Amino acid sequence: MRLLAEDQQRLVPLRVRVVPLTLPRRTELKVIFDLRNGRGWNLFHDRKRVRTWYRFLARYRVSPGFVYPPPTFRYRNGKVEIDAGDFDEMAQYLLNDLEVPVLYTPQFLYAFGWAYRPKRYFGLEPFTPEYNRTYQSLLRTFFEHVKRKGWGDRFVYYISDEPHFQHAYVRQQMKRLCGLAHEAVPGVKIYSSVWRRVPDWQGHLDIWGIGPHGACPVAEMRRLRERGASLWFTTDGHMCIDTPYLAIERLLPYLCFKYGVEGYEFWGVSWWTYDPWKRGWHRYIRQSSEGKRYFWVRYPSGDGYLAYPGERLGYEGPLPSIRLMQVREGIEDYLVFRTLERGLRDGRWTGDRAVAVRKALEQVRNLVRIPNQGGLRSTALMPDPNAFLDARRRCLEAAFGGSNAPYSRAR
Repeated sequence: MRLLAEDQQRLVPLRVRVVPLTLPRRTELKVIFDLRNGRGWNLFHDRKRVRTWYRFLARYRVSPGFVYPPPTFRYRNGKVEIDAGDFDEMAQYLLNDLEVPVLYTPQFLYAFGWAYRPKRYFGLEPFTPEYNRTYQSLLRTFFEHVKRKGWGDRFVYYISDEPHFQHAYVRQQMKRLCGLAHEAVPGVKIYSSVWRRVPDWQGHLDIWGIGPHGACPVAEMRRLRERGASLWFTTDGHMCIDTPYLAIERLLPYLCFKYGVEGYEFWGVSWWTYDPWKRGWHRYIRQSSEGKRYFWVRYPSGDGYLAYPGERLGYEGPLPSIRLMQVREGIEDYLVFRTLERGLRDGRWTGDRAVAVRKALEQVRNLVRIPNQGGLRSTALMPDPNAFLDARRRCLEAAFGGSNAPYSRAR
């Protein structure tokens, strides 16, 4: 291998051992990083650029969350109509060509966030009879459309972001909306980034977005799963650039593997308030929890983005951060561990080999735990980065034998 740096070069001998393991093209771990605009940055006016970003994120095994352009919904004579021609073209590209495992329903269907009241669809007052019929018709129309395309099980209904469950009216409106949604589309998977278990919503939400640090204790995670719910991690504020080791980016898949969590989401992969090549921090932004009282806040450095615009460096398309590269490494570690786990269940490994694989996987699980100090305390999460590389190596050696040669993973 030849290494180049300015006017110097070095030849470095490199030996690899390839194991008989091919990682799947479609990633079973559901990882969503929302593709977003930032200050002075408008991605969505250029469909070619959107496709470039979609290809880029797929290489890192990440879903962009939403399909752009979204479908257009119209309300005429008491009926909902959908125009999804351009949406279908891009959804086909994401789901069939790039094999992205999961997407959110269109932003138009998002019902409410934080402590806000439900969205007024077509100006209708929430929970009036006409509103209820229209809300259900919107959901039914969209899901009937994507089911005809063969994509019905690939869309998750993101109903609400970080709902402020401490308010009784928020707890009540979530229950009412979920009830309407389930009645309109039996089997729909409703997701909300709630951070913890909210007893009032048990049986109403299908996918719970819980904190990876222990906001939802392990016993309550187990209780949710026993009652049929799925779990994702919601990670706002955890993946930032001023954390040594970048531990949480690598370790979220390990936490998923240990605790039976099906995926995780992060609110932005491309939200810049300054040019990220010049400043690593954000501007103050004005926001409100309920639309009445406003305040100024500055998000943590790096929160909201894990990629950089390549145009400034003369590169057409985005460039990955080190954090995003660690995201992919962690996801692919997870795929290795899950493959070995299935191999044990299917009898691929028996006798002493099976014992060794089980022991290696148990060592992987012991590397992470909930509760933990969270993403900003990366040295506590990962005091020894080499321990994780060693754990992966031990798993592959246990499954495929040989400890005298290095290896590379077949992709």
